[in-house]
Amino acid sequence: MNSLMLTVTTLGLAACVAHAENWPQFRGPDGQGHSKETTVPTTWSATEHLAWKTEIPGESWSSPIVFGNRVFVTTTTDNGESCRILGLERKTGRIVWNTEVFRQVPRRKETRNSYATPTPATDGKRVYACFGDGGFAAVDVDGKPVWTNREHPFYSQHGLGTALLLHDGLLIMSRDASSEGPDKKVGWQIPWEKSYVVALDAKTGRERWRTGRGRSRISHGTPVVWTDPKGRRQVVTEAGDVLQGFDLRKGTLLWTSDVPGEGKVPSVVLGDGLAFCSGVQPRVEAEAG
Repeated sequence: MNSLMLTVTTLGLAACVAHAENWPQFRGPDGQGHSKETTVPTTWSATEHLAWKTEIPGESWSSPIVFGNRVFVTTTTDNGESCRILGLERKTGRIVWNTEVFRQVPRRKETRNSYATPTPATDGKRVYACFGDGGFAAVDVDGKPVWTNREHPFYSQHGLGTALLLHDGLLIMSRDASSEGPDKKVGWQIPWEKSYVVALDAKTGRERWRTGRGRSRISHGTPVVWTDPKGRRQVVTEAGDVLQGFDLRKGTLLWTSDVPGEGKVPSVVLGDGLAFCSGVQPRVEAEAG
């Protein structure tokens, strides 16, 4: 979704919509893009395999998410100032509610980015979202505000691009920013030490942990959770120049690998005990435990 008047579509036969699986966050239930559906179409167009189409006000690059009989999307209106979450009827595409969660002061971004780029997440009870200035918000599935957290302001030469990860009551996000000081290359083209990964309590919006990356540069990938051979659940996340694993519950940095490059967009993919990422072949520098 990347135009002033957005379009949301549902693919497949309308009669099957009510029975389709939930898609509660970016890249689906496991954050890896896996689906158990077997009857989805492999081709579509403006007229083929189209169940419904609904215009969404504003501008957004976030992806729709789906849970039960609802589709949830985010957008900004008023030139990026009004941050909004919308709930749509899954079967028809009818907008059921449209809630402004807060207003932001739009900061710098690339023209190919938006002020509502992070894809939201849901546990079926609440919908969690983040917008361009770094502010978080949660609403219930009827669109009623539950909490906001404006304590993690964000600035980047590219704007905010990563999505939210919701796992076991934690709302996790990579914050790979750059400096808004006089030298704009710092954190963008020159590594710095102010990027971090943060986890909020999904119930309250309060910070549970925040861990710095060390020296890195801006990036836009979304974290994923991996259970390692020792049984630890790790948040695996890539930034410019590094691929890292953090303890899910405590936020402790467990390991870091050298993966040169900045502004990297692809999110990490896990398989066969390996983490696949963009950049050159990683070299493990340190591991704790």
